[in-house]
Amino acid sequence: MQQNSQANKELEAQELHNLKGHGILIVVVSLLIFVVVLWLTVFQRELLLRFSSLGYFGLLITNFLGSATVFFPLPATFSSILGGNTLNPYFVGFFAGLGSALGDLLGFILGFGARNVANRIFHKDQFLGRFEPWIRKNALLAVFLFAFFPNPFFDGVGLLAGALNLKMRDFFLATLAGRVLRNTLLALTGQRFLD
Repeated sequence: MQQNSQANKELEAQELHNLKGHGILIVVVSLLIFVVVLWLTVFQRELLLRFSSLGYFGLLITNFLGSATVFFPLPATFSSILGGNTLNPYFVGFFAGLGSALGDLLGFILGFGARNVANRIFHKDQFLGRFEPWIRKNALLAVFLFAFFPNPFFDGVGLLAGALNLKMRDFFLATLAGRVLRNTLLALTGQRFLD
């Protein structure tokens, strides 16, 4: 019995060590992607301007890059408004929303890599610890609402969702729904008022 207990403790320690290694790898890869995206957006603006003439694909790329720059958001909102003036606003909403949701996965992945640290904070802090069950229960609704309404806090929501071990698929679908709906409304606004 005591040997099983010792073997279980050793197995748990090995699993924790492996998780830390994977978390570090995820954070490093995510940071590399972030640096490349930031470099593209700051130093390669001419390349990005060429994307804007590529129609739906350009919307997808522009919105991806706008969302992938974690904590340095680039305004891609106007691409949906302008795209709605010349392209089908429902396709504009879909492709802009898809690009944005894919870019927002970077923040989620960073949070997922740091989930051990976040879990310790939740368990040690009594104030935050009281809200953890509510956050977990309402995570999809919160992600959808934060993705739909323009706000500077969505990167933090993505980090928190990853840290709380929300399923990536659920985070992506809630983000996609919010972003597609928002971008479709923006495209319809552009179609109506920019004619």
